[in-house]
Amino acid sequence: MEIKAKITQDNTKESAKKFGALKNEKHIKLLLFIEKNPNLPMDDIHNFADNNKLFLNRQSTHKALEKLTKTGFLNKIYDEKQNKIVYRLKV
Repeated sequence: MEIKAKITQDNTKESAKKFGALKNEKHIKLLLFIEKNPNLPMDDIHNFADNNKLFLNRQSTHKALEKLTKTGFLNKIYDEKQNKIVYRLKV
């Protein structure tokens, strides 16, 4: 995965917030998993997180996914075929 950022005087606060989400190794591992497995629902992502001892509680996985979505690393979309919300990389 390659991440590029355009940082200017006008977006330093947003850039710091975005990079703050990457200071957590667990978040990076989730991003790498989602990069290789796009369009997965939260249940499948949590199974990966639980099996790899990233997050034991579903709520913790959900919080991490929401933070990564809010900071612009993930898209959260509704998949009609699965009838679920799925996540995919935005970057």
